[in-house]
Amino acid sequence: MAATRAVEGVPHVYGTPSLVGLIEATAHEALKDKFEPGQTSVGTSIELVHSSPTPIGMEVRCDVKLTSREGIFAHFEVEAFDAAGSICTAKHSRAIVVRDKIVAKAEKKRNIVGK
Repeated sequence: MAATRAVEGVPHVYGTPSLVGLIEATAHEALKDKFEPGQTSVGTSIELVHSSPTPIGMEVRCDVKLTSREGIFAHFEVEAFDAAGSICTAKHSRAIVVRDKIVAKAEKKRNIVGK
């Protein structure tokens, strides 16, 4: 979870890549009851301000609020906290998709590149 795992020479604190993962997982979990069989959600955009460092080992909590739905797209306002207070605000969007179609689309790319 440390920033140093992603970028050499940065402070050894909770990293933005881990924070993005937490936001994605929390928003995905918030949508799960809206899925039809075979559906999942994928991240489509994130606008994030990581405003305060968190020491490694301190718990981080993420709150997401669904602000709107437009077709397959779900839009969230996000805030993340550590024990000392707010560490991040963000806007995040996800698309509700058919899982097998996304996997097939990715595999099609692999086949195109592999030729």
